Amino acid sequence: MPIGAILIAMLVPAQGPEPLDDREVRQLVDSTRRRFAEATLDREAGARLALDVAGRIDQAAQAEPDAARRARRWDQAVELLDAFLAADPGSPMATAVDLQAAVYRWAKGRTWITQLDRFPGDSAARAEAIGALDDALSRLRRLWSTTRGMPSEDLTAQNVRFRLAQALADRARLEDDPGRALDARQQALGRLRDLPAEPIAGHAALLRARLLIELDQLRDAEEALHQAENLPGPSELDRLEVRVALLMARKQFDEAIAVIERSELDRPSKDVRAVKVRARQWIDLFPGRERSAVEEDAIARIRRLRAADHPEASSALASLASTILEPDDDEDPGLWELLAEGHLARGNAEQAVRLYQSGANLADRGGDAQRAWIMRYRAAAVLVRAGRFDRAVEALGPLAEQARSPDSPAPADQRANASLLHTLALGRLASTPGAPADSRPSYERALNAHIAAFPSDHSASEARWILGRLRLASGQRDEAIDLWSTIPAGHPRWQEARLAIIAALRDEADTLAGSGKPDEARDLLSRAKNSLEASCQEATDPNDRNAFDLALADLELTPGFGSPDAAIGLLDRLIDTEVDAGRRDRARRLRIVALALSQRADDAEVMAREELERSDPAAIVALAERLDRAASSAPESARRRIAALSRLLVERVLAKGDTLDPALLARARVTRIRGQLETGDLDGARSSAQSWAADLDPSRLPPDRLAPLADALDRLGLYDQAGAIHRAVIAATPPGSAPWFEARYGLAVSYYRTGRSADARRLIDGTSALHPDLGGDELREKFFRLRRRLESP
Repeated sequence: MPIGAILIAMLVPAQGPEPLDDREVRQLVDSTRRRFAEATLDREAGARLALDVAGRIDQAAQAEPDAARRARRWDQAVELLDAFLAADPGSPMATAVDLQAAVYRWAKGRTWITQLDRFPGDSAARAEAIGALDDALSRLRRLWSTTRGMPSEDLTAQNVRFRLAQALADRARLEDDPGRALDARQQALGRLRDLPAEPIAGHAALLRARLLIELDQLRDAEEALHQAENLPGPSELDRLEVRVALLMARKQFDEAIAVIERSELDRPSKDVRAVKVRARQWIDLFPGRERSAVEEDAIARIRRLRAADHPEASSALASLASTILEPDDDEDPGLWELLAEGHLARGNAEQAVRLYQSGANLADRGGDAQRAWIMRYRAAAVLVRAGRFDRAVEALGPLAEQARSPDSPAPADQRANASLLHTLALGRLASTPGAPADSRPSYERALNAHIAAFPSDHSASEARWILGRLRLASGQRDEAIDLWSTIPAGHPRWQEARLAIIAALRDEADTLAGSGKPDEARDLLSRAKNSLEASCQEATDPNDRNAFDLALADLELTPGFGSPDAAIGLLDRLIDTEVDAGRRDRARRLRIVALALSQRADDAEVMAREELERSDPAAIVALAERLDRAASSAPESARRRIAALSRLLVERVLAKGDTLDPALLARARVTRIRGQLETGDLDGARSSAQSWAADLDPSRLPPDRLAPLADALDRLGLYDQAGAIHRAVIAATPPGSAPWFEARYGLAVSYYRTGRSADARRLIDGTSALHPDLGGDELREKFFRLRRRLESP
């Protein structure tokens, strides 16, 4: 493609662009990068390839309806062009490639400016626009310094100057500092000076007119606009925008409206622009008939836009709200509602709340109780979104009470929503530091009241889910399970609730097993299995069935309960058919555990070595921990092989050294020590534990890895280290639980072994005084034996 054609193409949008999905873009970029490395590809052909593929991605960007996806596509185009420049920095077409990359960065900035025009309160869009434009300016300034010495008729030099001016003008719009905005506009004008004729002259003249309007040089702006109107290039819409801006700057508002109405724009596009003119006109008028007429015209146009569901309606509303704090009309609550929404679009939540509440008061005076309720509800919802939970709770309390009443003024389809929003606001308030002492009980009461008032509503199941979590956290397992069991199939929380029931049953079974009650533990595990099998039968969505099958396979790997072979059958199906990558990966890793438990250690090792190449370090460490737990409960004949597999995995992770997160490193080291211990390498395990003592900080370890570490240290005779870990377990577990008793006994042994017999006696006596059963028959006997030993001379 000739260089002139490339540069002209930058000013002409592609026709009929089609989107590409992420996979297509990735394949396109990967194949192009591979072509860059081919020796047979000459330098100019490489540059043309880079520009062509980037152009295809640009077309895909223009076809995307979402600003974030458009921006992502332009980022991918820039990354590709930068990859070409990195591979061939001396390419004869490097300037054209670099310029195109800068244009795509500018396009990204422009798309976020458009988003910001529609939603002026979108701070994320503003930040994205500034970041993209700053990068474009950095690239364009570098190009300008290298092209400024070129002949004035050189298309590349012209395009660099124009694009730099364009980016400076757009960046000035986002500048908070008036002085810096002025400087950017003046720099932009300087770059536009004396640009030659086609193909850039028309675009340059129109941009110059826009800048001169912003600098209040209206006579010169009129001249530049006249020039642009007589040159090819700019679209009629672009010319219209600048003409209207000039008329508004001259305060010729009615003439601006007339120009808009004479244009060939469709009715919604005319209304959007006319509202912005009326909003600016309103500022210059005193209260009275003329200003009220301007306001009425703007409101009528906005209502047309909203009725048409036009995407620019929010932008028009925001324009109106930027000038009109309160409507002149004090009889129509709808006007107050519209302006409240405009302030929301501008990000001014406080003003929106005030307008909603004022409109509600007006509706009350007019006898419209339902509209008053709706506007107060919307005000409260704004407070929730703004994080003002104390005020939201205060506002939502009476609204929720009304909503739960049979003679509520609330619309039928909003009653349950209002009641649930009140409970959620109470929940957020309860979790806020310094919340009132009664906020948690109030939260639970509100959840119960919501369920009682709307038992069959979709939202009642959400309340049951939340209330169940609160019940479980307070130790009321059965109540939590009862609540979750009533959530019907098809509800978004159904799968989550069923799996939460299984997790609660398994946790309780672990506690019972640790307390010397294996039969009761087995009963709970059987109940969990029956529940999973019933859920599988009830499920109609394959996603739900696969989730339950994975949980069932996991349950089958419970030592002393399940069947590893049954788990393998379930996992094989999931690995072959599951479409969710995360669930498929978990199934694959669980299959390694199942193979190890079924004493197919060679197959497990082959699969584990493959997994090392597929999963990240965190997943590998979690798999090694699961194998470590399996080893600790496996028969003696299988224990060493399973532990060796766990050790193999963590040693490969530990080879990465300092690149690991400290918490992940500590977990890997615990598992490595236990692997050394179980495989008979006692000296190695002891040396590792001593050399890593400072890094095995309990604060870096999850609670479920503290007890295994303490067990290993006890078995290695490192009682000082073990004592510190036992104390951490005691602090992290509920008093009276099985792990708490085990840790108290372990700490007493540590005291005894390190010569602190008096401390050991006090610990045993204190534990016995508080809990005479000492954790059950087996553990009580261990405490008594140690106490007798402490009494011996």
